[in-house]
Amino acid sequence: MSEVAAEVNKDEEIERGLERMHAMGVEVKTLKHPLIVDRNWEAEQEMQGWVGPYMRNIAWHYHDILAAGHIGPLLNRLGGRPVAVVGAGASLDKNVDSLRDFPGIIIACDRAAKALTARDICPDIVVAVDPRPYHIAKMLDYPQSKGQTLVASVCLHPDVVQAWRGRVRYMSHENPGTQFFDHGLPHLFPGMPALYCLGNVGNMAVQLAAEMGAGKIVLVGQDYGYTDGKMSADDWVYQHQSMFLESGWRREVPDHAYNLERRTGKVMTKGIDGEVQTYAPFLGYRDSLYNIVKLWNLDVVNATEGGILVDLPQMALSKVVTSLLQFNAGEARTLLSQALGG
Repeated sequence: MSEVAAEVNKDEEIERGLERMHAMGVEVKTLKHPLIVDRNWEAEQEMQGWVGPYMRNIAWHYHDILAAGHIGPLLNRLGGRPVAVVGAGASLDKNVDSLRDFPGIIIACDRAAKALTARDICPDIVVAVDPRPYHIAKMLDYPQSKGQTLVASVCLHPDVVQAWRGRVRYMSHENPGTQFFDHGLPHLFPGMPALYCLGNVGNMAVQLAAEMGAGKIVLVGQDYGYTDGKMSADDWVYQHQSMFLESGWRREVPDHAYNLERRTGKVMTKGIDGEVQTYAPFLGYRDSLYNIVKLWNLDVVNATEGGILVDLPQMALSKVVTSLLQFNAGEARTLLSQALGG
């Protein structure tokens, strides 16, 4: 090809590129895109700080994720049986014992897993989504997890999975309008069910319960705020046997006042028992939960004794349990066991 022909081809390609940009509505001089309604630019901006850790975590144990299996067999299996979604909000210590008689499946958010297990309340499923290893791995490192099932985000750090001793099933995610979730994850995990990114693990657990075919979804310890001046429920640590100590669970009471004092981003908002402090992003998580409850027409009751979820139906956990006595936890767990392969 002559130099002249090469230059002509180059010019023609430039013209075709300009025509394509004009057709898209791009301002040619600045190459600035107009607002595109099917692209979530705000979410894309937020992803700038997360996509690197997400991809790093996936790359470190990609083949392990594929080999472990996903949540597909769990979907639509419960036939309307109740599910308790339990968080580690500050109010959990008030009513957790009522879960002993809950006649359905118990899904624990990551931090709540130890608080339940230490009280001999075995969660049927534990959900973890946070990609940061340094505190999530610690939350899920306890010997009794060997008999439990972890539903893990594909973006979870592999250290968390290594700390877990039991069965693992993975879930992917979707966030319409973002390249990573729209095009990246579906290519990496074809056929894996995806749940919406709604900000926190509690919202993810509610979605999971709904997708599993739950009837009534009961929220426990889902404060989304700092009830009674506490950021969370008390911690639990499993003490392995040593020369001086017997093995077993030990309750640790954090310095709640100190932790709350150090917390940045605090705001006041309407709570179940009056004004309550919360963390500003929790307001968005609350609204996302409200939206999905409304859009999916979910039967959700808030049995959390405190917090900010004031727009959901409220009932004491003990009364919720009494109202569900027509259901049987053993039957629900049999269905779950069958879905997990026994």
